[in-house]
Amino acid sequence: RSLSSNVRDEYDALVRNGTLTMDEGQRKLADIFDGLHQRVVSRERMSALFAGLAVWRSRGSDSNLRSFADFVHSNVFRWFSRGNGVYVYGGVGIGKSLLMDIFFETAPTTKKRRVHFHSFMLDVHKKAHLLQTTPGYAGDPMRTIGLIMAKDTSLLCFDEFQVTDVGDAMVLKRLFDTLLGQGVVFVATSNRPPDDLYANGLNRDFFVPFIHLLKKQCIVYNLQQERTVEIDYRRQHLEVLSGLWFSGAGGSADADATRVFEALSGSSLSAAPPDSVDLILGRRLQLPHAVTGVAWVPFKELCGGKLGASDYLAVAEKYHTIVLVGVPPLTLENHDETRRFIVLVDELYEHRCRLVVSTQSAAMPDDVFQLHTPEEMKRMEAAALAAEQAEESEAAIKARKAMEEEDLSGATERLGVKFKKRHHMASGSGDVAALRELSALKDLTFACHRCISRLVEMQSVDYHLTALSHPAALHVGPAYTPVPGLPAQASL
Repeated sequence: RSLSSNVRDEYDALVRNGTLTMDEGQRKLADIFDGLHQRVVSRERMSALFAGLAVWRSRGSDSNLRSFADFVHSNVFRWFSRGNGVYVYGGVGIGKSLLMDIFFETAPTTKKRRVHFHSFMLDVHKKAHLLQTTPGYAGDPMRTIGLIMAKDTSLLCFDEFQVTDVGDAMVLKRLFDTLLGQGVVFVATSNRPPDDLYANGLNRDFFVPFIHLLKKQCIVYNLQQERTVEIDYRRQHLEVLSGLWFSGAGGSADADATRVFEALSGSSLSAAPPDSVDLILGRRLQLPHAVTGVAWVPFKELCGGKLGASDYLAVAEKYHTIVLVGVPPLTLENHDETRRFIVLVDELYEHRCRLVVSTQSAAMPDDVFQLHTPEEMKRMEAAALAAEQAEESEAAIKARKAMEEEDLSGATERLGVKFKKRHHMASGSGDVAALRELSALKDLTFACHRCISRLVEMQSVDYHLTALSHPAALHVGPAYTPVPGLPAQASL
């Protein structure tokens, strides 16, 4: 796609050739993205203008002129940045990422970044740590990082915007206040509306200003509500491969997955040497078998230990294929392993790595998660409803009414209730825990649906052909024996 094409034309072309089905909600989003194209152009021009202004300021000797230049730079960009972003939310497989990718590829700038949100925040925290440990540095790391990023970034696109980490929640407002204040165009896809981000999270009051900033600066678009066609676009037209997902007891599934490893790597498992992956903070992850970009590893070793997104990022960068054996049923009982598996799949998907899986009982990706029974869901929803109703106690209603009618900073204290936005201190800790438990479960359920959709796509011919462009695949030696079920061109 050329930088001069627009999203609407690209979308209509995909509809005409049968890749997509016409959806008015998606078409409307394409038009919104085309409007954002002009914002990107304007931002580039303003950046060039202010670069010249900075040179003029540095050479000028008149303090009044320097002050005027500073005022123009800090205020014009901030005024310009209103409406300078799009936040798209909705369920899995409805075309959010697809349309954002078209927008990104056609955006008329080379100063653009598309990144998974968690990977982005890992990089931010790493840079913040370097700044804070630099002798003599006494500034705000988030502002410094934002200013540096804004110099070489006109467009920033995030896939899967979801805030679950308290460390991320505490710094987002300061970071994005700087980025948006510098006119950076911002696009994000998410499963949740802005008001539900970091719901019932620890110290959420500190995060709420970021939500206000997001809603003030961005167009918020509910694609789930606007769409007119019910299709999971990750599954539409997929030519699914066999020989990538194995299930069965007694080790038969593991043996099948091992044969795929041997076919793709050109080595028997016993002859394949161990390997290691360098992780952050000087740590190292040991894998039992890996050769020519293909790694064989038991589930417990990759998802059972204390590993996170940055560690799985390192794995995804080093190997083009992961053969993961012995995946158990993923339930609330092993929720830590469940979350790690989801993060692993996210990183492998983002880097277009292949994944071969053997499971004990899941015949297909749709069956791998067994989070809760309908009875368990009803129990938590009932507990959360009770907590919500407790918020509407008579004292809380009086407190809210007093706050609306007059500006009295101590009104709620005088009424005997320390009222907070999501809950008041009069409600029991069990109620708050129920809200947080249900919110965490809903976050995990969203993530599971996304993971299933990605696992299905990762078994397709088209996805596996993209592995040919993985950096690790470029160093592959002679052609290997084709795997049963995989077309020859999909075997490295």
